[in-house]
Amino acid sequence: MIGFANPWAWIGALALALPIAVHLLRRHRATRRAFPTLRFLPEARVVAVRRHRPTDVSLMIVRLLVVAAAIVALAQPIWRDRASDSAAASSALARAVVVDRAMSQGPPSVGGEAATTQVVVETADLRAGLASAIGWIARQSGRREVVIVSAFPLGSLAAADVAAVPAGVGIRFVQVPAATGPQPVGLPLSRGAATRGLSPHLTVAPGETSVTWAEVDAAAPSTIDWRVTPEEASGLAAATGAALDVGVPALANDRPVTIALPDAPERATLVAGARPVDQPWMFDIVHALAANATLASAASAAHAERRPISAALTPVVRDPDDAVLLAAGSVGGSASRLLLISNARAATVFTAALAIAVSDAARATPWSAFEPDSIARDELTRWERPIAPASNVESPTSGAPFGRWLWIAALVWIAVETWWRRRLDRPADTPMVNERVA
Repeated sequence: MIGFANPWAWIGALALALPIAVHLLRRHRATRRAFPTLRFLPEARVVAVRRHRPTDVSLMIVRLLVVAAAIVALAQPIWRDRASDSAAASSALARAVVVDRAMSQGPPSVGGEAATTQVVVETADLRAGLASAIGWIARQSGRREVVIVSAFPLGSLAAADVAAVPAGVGIRFVQVPAATGPQPVGLPLSRGAATRGLSPHLTVAPGETSVTWAEVDAAAPSTIDWRVTPEEASGLAAATGAALDVGVPALANDRPVTIALPDAPERATLVAGARPVDQPWMFDIVHALAANATLASAASAAHAERRPISAALTPVVRDPDDAVLLAAGSVGGSASRLLLISNARAATVFTAALAIAVSDAARATPWSAFEPDSIARDELTRWERPIAPASNVESPTSGAPFGRWLWIAALVWIAVETWWRRRLDRPADTPMVNERVA
């Protein structure tokens, strides 16, 4: 099979019309012959003759071959066979890189072989990030690899999560050191204006890790934007107050969340302008809410208000009657917010559980960042898989371009055309023959 490295050169095939046009429009030259006198020639009537056939067809064919050889040479033809195509396909590498967002520094270079196609998944939940990477890598062809970059705190991954990677896909773990300096956790301990917090300090030594927690003054955590009717404001205060008494982490300032309860005045406007979840951090929060055991337990005893929701919203939690209890979307322009539409009343256990679950999912610092122990490197090595090698080695001749031979052919045809043209342009005069006329 022949392929072309520069197929756009075939546009030059239009130039094949030039030699044909030249020969169609070319005037025929009369042959000159020496003759002693014209008195013996009868008078000929002049008749207009219009030629429609090209002159010097052989020369025209030679010129067409010159142009055709140049066009094909510019297209850079390459001889390919099935073996070379399969070898090229198998040598391509698709890589999915899962980067733990909890790292204190930017992700290091993953190293290894250069990837033909690569996608980076940033996530605060390694399980969710690995699931996204598996979904992408399963649609790729050729050799494939999944690289996970993290400090790998205990519990962040398990053997079952790694086993979900399709067979034949390489797995590699790039372990980075965990942060050892003071990290503000932003955990309120009590209600009221005088909010107190805890700040951990990790000390890592060979074979020993110690954690010291100090009580510090902490700024009030970012709050959720609740939308509720004035009549249910007291019930919401009781539910969120119970959550605050338990202790909830501070929300990240770059992860704003709006929760609209039933009958809220702005709810209809928010639902009408809602869009699907479109930010990575929103996917992380929605995934965490769907997997939250406390929220699922509260939903099992709740009953959703039957309210219509937009098709752009994604159901997250359902009640025992399979009615949507919580749905997620996004609102806003460039600074978009996560929109949660709740069909549970304010003074319910589900609302209190929702306040805790959202604060935990949208926390400023992931809890995994404070885990002093990491998965052992030996365990990660057992989970790793090598990249599948290329199936076939390409032969030296397969895929080799042969355009240079066409350039040589074009030069040969140019030489033939020059010789042929000079031969036709040579004067055809014949010497005068002395004949005796009676």
